[in-house]
Amino acid sequence: MSKRLPESFAALASFTDKWVVSTEAERHLARLTAGMDELRSLYDAMLPRMEAIIEYLNGFDLKKLSEENRNLLILSFSFIEVSTSIEFFKSPTVPDGFDFRRFKVWK
Repeated sequence: MSKRLPESFAALASFTDKWVVSTEAERHLARLTAGMDELRSLYDAMLPRMEAIIEYLNGFDLKKLSEENRNLLILSFSFIEVSTSIEFFKSPTVPDGFDFRRFKVWK
């Protein structure tokens, strides 16, 4: 079941099961293990909404977000994680880099 988002961003709910996760390490692993089509789908859905998302979230104290608003913030973090694969690497992983399993993303 999708994690809830604020009503004005409900169209993005199909991405929440995979991309609204608790930690940076989980977002990083989700990017590394996703296919480019999946990354592109999230990127294309989020990019035109990011300005509105930022404006919306700027209206709240980030330390006191509702669950729906927190989910939107985390989905935005996932967009940022995915954007490097789309805009720079053209790959879920770093081309010609070390195998990602050799590294640990710290909490």
